[in-house]
Amino acid sequence: AHSWEPGVASVAEHEPARANDGSLHSYWALRPEQMPADLGVEWPQPQKISSLVVRYFDGKMVRGPAVSRTQPWARIQYWEHGEWKDLEAQILGQETCVIRYVFSPVTTSRIRLLFTEPPDPELRRTPERLGIFVCELEAYSQAPFQWVSSLDQVVRIQRHGARTYHDYYN
Repeated sequence: AHSWEPGVASVAEHEPARANDGSLHSYWALRPEQMPADLGVEWPQPQKISSLVVRYFDGKMVRGPAVSRTQPWARIQYWEHGEWKDLEAQILGQETCVIRYVFSPVTTSRIRLLFTEPPDPELRRTPERLGIFVCELEAYSQAPFQWVSSLDQVVRIQRHGARTYHDYYN
């Protein structure tokens, strides 16, 4: 992993390379006063990319950062003709610590997340607890996950005596 934004200092033992080392026990850390900042991947040859998985560090796993939920407002950008271009991505399956993005395939030698605002507006009154913490930034040519797009379905619950039967879940 790499950072291209000028003037962003690495937090000791939480450098950008920690977000691409295959471990959920290490992470890249960013202090809010350093924004805007970015985290991305660069390849020697252009790659076709159509999805990203971002695994954020959950501050409840160890003492220290108490807030490190997902950052869905981060901008995804790719490198084309010497400049960064925004990608329109769909967020799928946002969980407590993981965001999965899918988008139209692009061929690029660099892709990044650009963070421009602090993570949790409700905790801005305690800035020492703010930050962005990324365990893993994964880029894929084909999404390593499946999703279902369907219309919302009505859940019908029937009661028969002491039992409840569920006909359908979406």
